[in-house]
Amino acid sequence: MENPIFNPLQGDGLTSKTQPEFTRGVSPKILLTHVKNTAPFIFNETFLLGTNHRFIKLLRHTDQWLSKFPESELDHAAYFELCVAAHWATIATFVPTDVDNQIRFRLWHPALPLETLFAMVAVVEEALSWDSSIVSTRGAASPLSHDYISGHHGEWFSISVAAYAALRKRHPERSQALAQTILKELERQLQVFTDFRQCRDGIGSLKSATIVAHNAGDFVRVMDMWKLDPDDLLRREFSQRCSSLFLNGAFIQLSALNKQYMAVENHRNFALRKPKALRTQSDFLIPIGPFFDDWGKRIAQTPVFSESDLAEIVAALFDGWVYLETALGYARALAGMELGISGGLSRLCKLVPTKMAKQLSSGKLRTLTSVSQSRFENQWNQFGLK
Repeated sequence: MENPIFNPLQGDGLTSKTQPEFTRGVSPKILLTHVKNTAPFIFNETFLLGTNHRFIKLLRHTDQWLSKFPESELDHAAYFELCVAAHWATIATFVPTDVDNQIRFRLWHPALPLETLFAMVAVVEEALSWDSSIVSTRGAASPLSHDYISGHHGEWFSISVAAYAALRKRHPERSQALAQTILKELERQLQVFTDFRQCRDGIGSLKSATIVAHNAGDFVRVMDMWKLDPDDLLRREFSQRCSSLFLNGAFIQLSALNKQYMAVENHRNFALRKPKALRTQSDFLIPIGPFFDDWGKRIAQTPVFSESDLAEIVAALFDGWVYLETALGYARALAGMELGISGGLSRLCKLVPTKMAKQLSSGKLRTLTSVSQSRFENQWNQFGLK
């Protein structure tokens, strides 16, 4: 008997329709296990969803379906959408799922039936409207238009460029239409950075600079992955918008700010993968560095954390600060925890080994954590206005 095929794009029906074999990565069951490991909160009924959270609804629905019908299979388009949904739900968590290359390249097989290809492109087009703020604190909203940008919009670039490349020869008209949507989105993000500059908001300029620089990096990486020619429409138009001629050289300005101040502060936060207590709520997701003071206060004041949880978080922040050397974000998180926790510095020091406590209370780290949040952010606001 054939395994039933499940396609969330077409409803809950099972079908015995024969599916062609195309290379895939991790199985749906294992992928959902990975999502539950890093973002268990999205499966809680108390985690309320809005109208643009289809990716989370899909993960929940597929999990329930596979629990009920463990032998069912997803068709290719449904598997692609599940991978995209898992990526969207976890990319801003401490342990993102590893499906990047799948959704950017490997699942776009050149022999896919045109119907399947169009279904995958439809997922890409819809994903632009998904509200990622529910699973990320790494975003910024324009002070003028209130347009919101985040690293998820870079992830969208990566799959939309892939869709464009996969469509070029098979359906040129749809490929060009998608290219215009991609370029319009790039312009929107550059405008958000320009809005912060216009309003003399230095910290907003820094945050939006690192977001757009990261997103443009995703854009370029996938163009290179698909080996788009130098004279390709999308590559040419991308270069024009990143030149000194577009929005007074906004991309050049933001790239300089990101390189000088923000790149070292925004990394994968490997040190924070160890404290699993941080994965239990979306409120604990790390924001854009180095502005971690408020995050540290929130962590210190959260009643769900035990003494051992707090000890593990403090130790992870300390280890991260030692490892990165020049980054300030973890020091700012410790400064926030000191202000937020009852007992302040003495309480933090009691949570960790004596050697670590000594460095928390003296030396270079203590110099950094002693700077007030207002003074630190005022200084960085000036950096962002350069």
